[in-house]
Amino acid sequence: MEQFRSEIARFSRDPIVRICAVINNLVFGLEPDLDVTAHALFALQIAGPRSQYLQTIRRLYPSRLILHRHQLLLVAKEALLNCPEQGKLPSPGDDLLRIFLMASDHTNYKTSNRTDSIAERSKDDDEVVRLIGEFFLSLQASRFNSYLPRLVRPLLILSHICEPSDPFDLSALFERATGLSLKQYFSLVFATGPAKATQHSVEAFAQNPDVLGVQKAWFVGSKITESQAQAFLRDVSLTPVEFADFASTLSKGPNDFTVFKERPMIQLGDRYYAIDLYFLAEKNEASLFWRINDSLGKVEREKFHSFWGYLFQRYVDWVMNQSVDGRRNQFVSTVHYQDEPNREVCDGLVICKDGVVLLEDKGGMFTAAAKYGGDVQKLKIEIEEKLVHPKGVAQLARAVINLFGPEARRVRGLDLSLVPKVVPLLIVRDEAGGAFMLNAYLNKRFQQMIQGYRFSAIVTPLFCISADDFERVSGYLKDKALTEILEGRYRPDKELRSSFGLVENRALRDWRTRVPPVIRQGLDELKHLSNEILFGDPNFGDS
Repeated sequence: MEQFRSEIARFSRDPIVRICAVINNLVFGLEPDLDVTAHALFALQIAGPRSQYLQTIRRLYPSRLILHRHQLLLVAKEALLNCPEQGKLPSPGDDLLRIFLMASDHTNYKTSNRTDSIAERSKDDDEVVRLIGEFFLSLQASRFNSYLPRLVRPLLILSHICEPSDPFDLSALFERATGLSLKQYFSLVFATGPAKATQHSVEAFAQNPDVLGVQKAWFVGSKITESQAQAFLRDVSLTPVEFADFASTLSKGPNDFTVFKERPMIQLGDRYYAIDLYFLAEKNEASLFWRINDSLGKVEREKFHSFWGYLFQRYVDWVMNQSVDGRRNQFVSTVHYQDEPNREVCDGLVICKDGVVLLEDKGGMFTAAAKYGGDVQKLKIEIEEKLVHPKGVAQLARAVINLFGPEARRVRGLDLSLVPKVVPLLIVRDEAGGAFMLNAYLNKRFQQMIQGYRFSAIVTPLFCISADDFERVSGYLKDKALTEILEGRYRPDKELRSSFGLVENRALRDWRTRVPPVIRQGLDELKHLSNEILFGDPNFGDS
C-alpha cells in the first residue's frame, strides 16, 4: 500500500479525483451493469495509444475490466489523502494507468492470512464472522442491489407509515438537525442524483464536460432558497481539504468508503460532482437515520433506535399487505398467543398451502467500525446483539418451539396444528442482511437453539434476507408462495453461504430487471414530490 501511495502522491489531487468521478458516473452510473462502450473509451483514454500495460493485459486477458467501481473509489480516496494540490498533471500513458492497476491490487479486504478453504473456515464461528467481515467490503464496493429501495423507502415510510401519535416526529427532528425539511431533502437528492443522471452520457460529456457537475446557480431556477441549497450541499459534500481531514478520522481502513457514503459529492471549483451516484441516491435513507440519531442525547437515542426498529416492522407489514394475494400467501401481522393475548409470538407470519413462514423484522443499523474495521470480535458482538439474542434468531427459535414443540401453544385466531412445514425468516433493514456467510452463521445459531426438541412440523433452516431483497421478493407474492421462493433460494445453496439475491432462484424470473410494484409506487411519488417542491408543479416536465 505504501508503494501505491507513493506513486499516486506524485499527481495533482483535484484532476485525479475528477477523473474518478467522471469515469464512475459515465461507466457505472446507477444501472446494475456497466456501460461497456464507455469503459473501453475511458480505459484507452487513461492508457494512451502506446500503452505497453494495456497491450499486455488485452493479450493475456481479452475480456478483463481495466476499471471498476471499487478501484475508482480507492483511487479517489487515496488521492484526497495523499496527493498535493499542485502536482504532476495526469496525462494518458502507462504512468497514469499504473496507479489504477496498483489500486486494483489493494481492493481485497483481509482480516487474516489463512489460506484454507471457506468450507474449512466455516466450521469455526469466529472464522465465519471473519469471512462476513471480508465480504462486507464487496457488498459496499460492488453494487449487487438496485439503488431504488433506499432512495424511495424513506418517502414511503414518511408518507404511509408515520403517524401523528408516534413518539418521534421525523420531519421536525430532521429539519432541526439539518435546516431542511425531509421533503426538501428527498427532492434534492433525487434531482441532483438520479434525475440529473439522465443527462449523463459520453456524448453529452463530450459536448459539455461540465454536465456532470452541479453549480449553485442550478438552484436559482427552483423554489429552493439559497440558505436551503447551502444546507443541502453542506450535508452531502465537502471540499478536497475537508475530505482529507474527514477521511483521516473516519476511515477504518483503506477500503472503508464510509466517507463517500457520508459525503458523496465533492466541491471542485464552483461545481459539485458526485463521486458516486449510488452513494448519493442512498442518502435519503442514511441521512434520515444518522442526522436524527446524532442530534439526540444518549437516553433519547436509545429510544429512537427502538422506535426505528418498530417503524421498520410497520413498513414490512405495509409492504406485505400491499403485495400478497390472500390465496397463495395470507399475511397476518403481530401474532399473539391465545393464553397470553399481550405476548407477541413473532412480528408476523405468512400462511401458504404447504407451510407457514414466521417473520422477524430487524431495523437496527450496524456501525461502520463493526462492518469495516477488521475487528472480528466487535463485528461478532454487533451481529449477536442486533440479530441473534435476545431478539431476532432467538425470537424465531422460541416461536418455533412454542408453536410446534412438545408443549405446543395456540395462536390467537389461528389454527396451526396441521401445518406441515414451518419456515423462520429474518428480514434485516441494514445492507448487512445481504452479506455472504451471514445466513449460514445465523442458521447455525438457530439450530443450536432448537437442538433436542421434537416438532409436529418440518422445521426448515432459518433464512435471512436484506430489506432490499425483501422488497424485490414482495413483487412476486401474487404469483408465488413465499415458501416456494425460500425453497428456491435453498436448493442451489444448501449451506446458505451466499447472499439471497445472488442465488439462481428458479422461482424468481427476471429478478435483476423487475421493479417491484411498491418500489415503482415510491419512485412515482418521489418524482411528483420533487417536481412539486422544486418547481411548484407535481407534473413539471411531463409531456
